[in-house]
This record gives sequence, C-alpha cells and structure tokens, in this order.
Amino acid sequence: MPSAALRALKVKAPQYRLVRRSDFTEDEAANVVEGVSGAVILGRFNYDAFVDVAALVIGPATIAGVPSSRPIKLAICYGGVHGAYRCVLKKTDRSFPVDFRLERVPAGTYNCPYDDKRDEPLVTTIDSIGWTSEKASWFEAVAPDGGSYTCLTGD
Repeated sequence: MPSAALRALKVKAPQYRLVRRSDFTEDEAANVVEGVSGAVILGRFNYDAFVDVAALVIGPATIAGVPSSRPIKLAICYGGVHGAYRCVLKKTDRSFPVDFRLERVPAGTYNCPYDDKRDEPLVTTIDSIGWTSEKASWFEAVAPDGGSYTCLTGD
C-alpha cells in the first residue's frame, strides 16, 4: 500500500489496521496475491487519472476477548494531485476471521448470470472492487453519475 495512502487511512480510522495474511481463513490465505487479490488492491476506482487503493481493515473487538466481534470495513483511498489520498470507510457485514478477499476487476463487459435484475451485460469503463470467497463472487461497478451496480458473478 502506498505510504501516503496508509497515512491518510490512519488519520481517517486510527483504531483500524490493515488485514494481514494471518487474519484470513486458511482457504483464503492460500489465494492471497499482494496488490492483486487479498486485503489490498490497486486500481482506478473513480473517474480521474490517479491510482486508488482498496483495503480491508479490521477494528478492535466490540466484545472484550471475543476475536469474532472484530468488525471488518472496506477502506477506499482515492489518489489525488501531489500523491495525496482521501479515504472513505464502508461498512461490511463481515467480521474476523476473514473468509473472503478483494480482487481488482478491470474495466470491461461482464455478464451477471446470477443477477435477476439485469438481463444485458454490464459495461464498465474503470476498475471495480471485486469480492470473492469459497461461496460467491461479485463486484460493485461505479457509474459516472455516482450510482453503483452489483454484479454477482459466481455462486
């Protein structure tokens, strides 16, 4: 993760830390490839020319002594001029241990075979943040108007 993005994340969420390989379940840890698939991925997740970072971060236990109560959030740090980053945190419904990983989904045309609301392919012009696990795979595509679309790609 670029150091400027890490600094911006620490300002945004000082009580959270990056998910480590040891935080993943054994099955998911075997599929982690730094920067491509795992806790941190790089891509262009908005409509500017700067590289962005998506990362899984884990918070402190909400119940003392209960590791499974540690919340996991998605941090997206958007790159900007002079190497500056602006980070946002998004809630997930996941907690420790981590049983899924992030993947960068490049711009392109995708069929969403498990999406009842979408008959036509989804066309993206920027990278998307994908989520994958032993149970399912999906990604969220951001539209130029700020809307987002979820494409379930595996069940």
